[in-house]
Amino acid sequence: MKLGSFLLLGLGLTVQAGIADSAMADPLAAPAPRARKATTTTTKATARPKVRIGPAAGPATSEPASEPTAAKRDFKFMGSRLRERALAKPPAVPKVGERIRPSARVKAQTHKPGHRLSGRIPPRAFTSTKNKSELQTREAGAPKRIQADLAALRKSIKAGKSRYSVGYTEVLDQPTEKITGLREPDNLVQLARKQNAEAATLARARYLPNLRQRSLRGKQIVGPDGADAAPKQSEQVDAPFEPMVGDATCSVSGTAWSWKEYLSPPRSQGSCGSCWAFATLAVFEAAERIANGLGKDLDFSEQHLVDCAEDSSGFDIGSCSGGYTVMVFDYLQRKGAPLESEVPYKERDSTCDRSLQAKEKIANWGFVDPDGQTPSVDEIKASLCNYGPLSSSVYVSSAFKAYTGGVFDEMGAGQTNHAVTLVGWDDKRGAWLMRNSWGKWWGEDGYMWIKYGSNSIGRSAAWAVVEPDEKPAKAQKFKSRHMLVRNKTGQPLTVSLLFEYGRKWAPAAPGKGDDKALQFTIAADSEALLGTNGREIVASTARLWAEGSAGGTWTKYRGSDLALVPDGSYTATEHETFVYTFDGTNIDAGGKGTTGKGKGKSANDLIAEAFSLIDSGKQVEGRAAFSRFLEGNPGHPRVAEVRFWMGYSYYLEGAFYEALIEWYDVVYEHPEDDFVAYALYYSGLAYTSRGQCNFAQQCFELVAHAGYPAATKEWIDAALDQLKALKANPKAYCG
Repeated sequence: MKLGSFLLLGLGLTVQAGIADSAMADPLAAPAPRARKATTTTTKATARPKVRIGPAAGPATSEPASEPTAAKRDFKFMGSRLRERALAKPPAVPKVGERIRPSARVKAQTHKPGHRLSGRIPPRAFTSTKNKSELQTREAGAPKRIQADLAALRKSIKAGKSRYSVGYTEVLDQPTEKITGLREPDNLVQLARKQNAEAATLARARYLPNLRQRSLRGKQIVGPDGADAAPKQSEQVDAPFEPMVGDATCSVSGTAWSWKEYLSPPRSQGSCGSCWAFATLAVFEAAERIANGLGKDLDFSEQHLVDCAEDSSGFDIGSCSGGYTVMVFDYLQRKGAPLESEVPYKERDSTCDRSLQAKEKIANWGFVDPDGQTPSVDEIKASLCNYGPLSSSVYVSSAFKAYTGGVFDEMGAGQTNHAVTLVGWDDKRGAWLMRNSWGKWWGEDGYMWIKYGSNSIGRSAAWAVVEPDEKPAKAQKFKSRHMLVRNKTGQPLTVSLLFEYGRKWAPAAPGKGDDKALQFTIAADSEALLGTNGREIVASTARLWAEGSAGGTWTKYRGSDLALVPDGSYTATEHETFVYTFDGTNIDAGGKGTTGKGKGKSANDLIAEAFSLIDSGKQVEGRAAFSRFLEGNPGHPRVAEVRFWMGYSYYLEGAFYEALIEWYDVVYEHPEDDFVAYALYYSGLAYTSRGQCNFAQQCFELVAHAGYPAATKEWIDAALDQLKALKANPKAYCG
């Protein structure tokens, strides 16, 4: 499987970085790889973008921000009818017979559903049983006492119709307290509540990636005709999620998932009660690989924790006689951990070398259940998707020690005494994939499939994340934008482009080299992020014209400049994208059409005009007014809101593909905006109406589980209801 550095890790698509406007460069120069940034447009008031992780930051405000002008009160209620219709109450997923029927305009250009998620996870991401023959050989020479114990266990397994097998594992020769070691704080509930509150506060102030949010695909860059093998249209809406493992993304409604490939083979704690150190460091190591790539293969020192770990007051967290797993995360956040090569594991207590300074630390951590108790199955799944592997406590019995394969469904009752790592799940088995610290010769090569709820698995489950090595860009002033062209003409277009960057035109100056213009073939009813040499074009001014394959020309900006940044500059973390749409409103028609109308109007005037038009049923004209707002107001705080309403206008017409394009851009480019939750929720409705319920589930899950601060309880509950409906009767909604 080719993983490399992809979007999930924040090191994804290899596209060229936006060139800082203060540095001049050849706009057609060959690109250098770059990492995708976490967010795009921001404003002066939100100069440092953050993708929050952990508990949600609370409900979003009901009224989005608007321009701080004296006329603000005049626009307080603009679009109130539309808001009431769309946002007053989360709508339910329509059944097949209740779907919005595409308008006559839309029927002629409706997109067929494209790529679907296959959800295939390679078998190697789960368990193997290479140790089976060794276990069988070992049992052949087992002492009579062990043989008698195994016979009794097998009789009990058969009588209870259990699904697991047992054998002569090495830990059967050890007292339970020597191969476990978990201690649970008496004040676990108070500790969990305090830690989760601190985690939420930290998440609001520090850049940390939410894995589920970062699984969104970036846009494909379209190259000029004949220049390279670049795609000729973007398909990010039909395939909006980047695979995390195999061909699948982590999904609570998915039947199976595994992070196993991000973990090294299970190690053995030996006869030292240090499970608490092994479980937490497994989570730490996995978090590093998920955030920064599989190439960052760090092996942290369990011995260092055994020797040195203490809380902020100097209390000893643990030793070979046992320790407090949940306290270790706090230590790793404050002090970090050195490498195994610096402090090798000795399987015994030793003296702490306090001269060592760890370079790696966790950035944030918290409990899955707010009280540190046992979360629900879906809550554990959601945390696995959002953060990666989790630490957990479990009750170890004699049968647990003897486990060699299958689904461990003993359902034993007892005080949890062992710390383990939850890596994934399989609904067909009804079990978690659990990584142990008893070496590769126990269980299924060191792993266990343990039934949901068996032996208190999941209790005190905790997540931890690291800050990616690739830091987000800082806000700066830009004098240029990328260019995205939309073809809403109903026919293929040949689009020609000359563009200016840093007072230099490429590939030739207007009027002198029109025949040298870059040409792009844009399929009907599609969009294209224009680029050269595999990177986005960066421009301040453009000459842009088009010719339809079935007739018609668009030449308004062949003889005059199109200013991509009307105000000269804007503040953002990276270049914003200028969207230009070719449609019936700007085709050459002797000066007729809507092109040019609205010039000189304020941002709020344009928004009010657009709302009024859409409220009165004039969808095309309303979207044209919104488009003029977007063209002339880069960096404006209401960009995401306007993109949402453009999508909603398309949705009302049954133009679900076009709606998804708008909503996708809201989610991808403005992850902190209040309208993200609405865009995701309605994307779920649109995907359902297109018969793509796998994508619909992903969208509803993002609302319900991804920790977007804009998602209020009302919309989270509604998203969960839609997921239940789709799961209970998929044919009724997706047939």
